[in-house]
Amino acid sequence: MTTRQRTLRPRPGVDAGVDQVAGRLAALADPVRLRLLSLLARGACPVGMLADALGLGQPLVSFHLKVLRQAGIVSAERAGLFTYHRLQPAAVNGLLDEVTGLLALAQPGLSHREDTMGTILFTDRRNAGRSQLAAGWFNALAPPGLRATSAGTRPAARLDPLVVQAMAEAGIDLSRAQPTRLTRELAAGAELLINLGGRDGHAVEVPSQHWPVPDRANATIEQVRQVRDELRERVITLLAELDDPAPELDLSAGERAAVHRALARLAGPYTRLLGAGRVERIVREEVLRLRGVRARRFLELLTERHARERLRALAQAEGRLAKAVPEVLFVCVRNAGRSQLAAGLAEQAAARRIHAWSAGSQPGDAIQPEVAAALAEVGVDVAACAPKPWTTELVRAADVVVTMGCGDACPYVPGVRYLEWDVPDPAGRPLDDVRALRDALRGRVDDLIARLTAPALPSRDP
Repeated sequence: MTTRQRTLRPRPGVDAGVDQVAGRLAALADPVRLRLLSLLARGACPVGMLADALGLGQPLVSFHLKVLRQAGIVSAERAGLFTYHRLQPAAVNGLLDEVTGLLALAQPGLSHREDTMGTILFTDRRNAGRSQLAAGWFNALAPPGLRATSAGTRPAARLDPLVVQAMAEAGIDLSRAQPTRLTRELAAGAELLINLGGRDGHAVEVPSQHWPVPDRANATIEQVRQVRDELRERVITLLAELDDPAPELDLSAGERAAVHRALARLAGPYTRLLGAGRVERIVREEVLRLRGVRARRFLELLTERHARERLRALAQAEGRLAKAVPEVLFVCVRNAGRSQLAAGLAEQAAARRIHAWSAGSQPGDAIQPEVAAALAEVGVDVAACAPKPWTTELVRAADVVVTMGCGDACPYVPGVRYLEWDVPDPAGRPLDDVRALRDALRGRVDDLIARLTAPALPSRDP
């Protein structure tokens, strides 16, 4: 992200001290920065807490703090894991009576989230294609508190029909969107400006990025779809950069990306059923639980898979989502051996006639390699699976819970059908023993599937 910073050039006959005062006043000529002064007047504070108090994203607050630091009004000092920002009262005193009085004011109330909503502005020349695609994706995927708009330096009369068609295929309606002219006022009101075309436009003091996305003349629908999908990935990455996790979560860039990619795929169907807050909470919980997964690709895959299971189970348990097939939950202690064997065999044998998953009372770090090998021999790939804990929603949504040696630690929910299978733990056993256990489990799994999917017998009249 690059920032355009305006500096005052030396002018003959003008006192340098006047320019210094003017620079400080210019730095304060923004409502967000004045509110930052009000907060910092109470003491030094890290950027995350300031962002929470203002209801803004952390990167946007960081930009305003940078302006205040450059003007000498705020200083920054590293302490442990956090950087604390501190007000420099001597740089403020005497500038204006109103500024001095502001330091004694209470923290301003934020009655409406929209008052501090961050606006992202996507621009290109015609505002009929790329910028509209990007803004459409951003508004569909962004959390509350962020929104996007778009504009062009030479706007067209209407949107490209193929752009409207491609976004409609993704479930986003742009049929009423109209190209808009880029003005200095529109650019200055944005918290971040993203240019998808040339560098022409209005030079304003706003953080900016340039996305080199091609604009093909006479593009086919397939080419438009390619640009649409590329912009979707760029928007997801941007949302990860703008994310402001709670300080105690301390998510890395890769973990934030995993959160937003999972939300991009899950928010549509499950936000309507459960609400955006619950969806995001479960996704973040899964990312934190999977922190040991080093490969980002697997982190994103596992986050989405595990969160999807929990969200579907929660929606089913609350009666918000009908069950298409019977749900079976296999539970053991570590969720690294027996339950993974049973769930993998059940999913393979059922051919979507049931849905099976597994969990553990004390999940381990990884699936036992002998178990993974034994399943791979029969065509079940668990390379992208990981042990996970049982949760209340998983148990409540199950039609049958099959427990395997977890004793009192196994979950119990009244009204759920339970089966106890006496199955030895394959941990530490040679591959031949695990193969024998796999083959023995196959018979039990096939019998369970047959009973769960058998057609109901017609009732007889008395």
